[in-house]
Amino acid sequence: MTEKTRHKLDNVIAKFPDEYQPIYREIIDYAVSLGYTAKINKNETYADFIKSKHGKIIMKIECGYKGSQIPRINLRLDAMHPYEGILMKAMESRISFCRQCNKCHGSVGIKYSFPNGETGYICSATIYLPDFSANDVPAVKNVLMKQDIFLMQIIPDKK
Repeated sequence: MTEKTRHKLDNVIAKFPDEYQPIYREIIDYAVSLGYTAKINKNETYADFIKSKHGKIIMKIECGYKGSQIPRINLRLDAMHPYEGILMKAMESRISFCRQCNKCHGSVGIKYSFPNGETGYICSATIYLPDFSANDVPAVKNVLMKQDIFLMQIIPDKK
């Protein structure tokens, strides 16, 4: 990561409440260790993590979403089945939103099966993780690792 990018990323993290900063730094460092680079918006309120080999966003972190001071993390989940823990909670929340949106008519994208056997779809590969905390860091690292392997296998090198 370049010094300029690191500085901008530090500015994004500095906007997070103190208790969230070490959690997000650990996740960011892990994504960087997998070869992802941060693309930061000009207001330095969010960063997308992209790998140049395939050009896909694996994670987004942001602060100030809809005026909230709580930072948000969005992860790409198209390689994650079955969903457990925070991922299951995130999918259920997203499916509930998607059913109201109806842009994709609830029949394309990532399929999710609820424990009761009901199914639903989301059309976006990235979803917000509600109530993300330090306890979820191992699960998030696992998602990043599995997604990276998945993307490297299915997407040819752009170079």
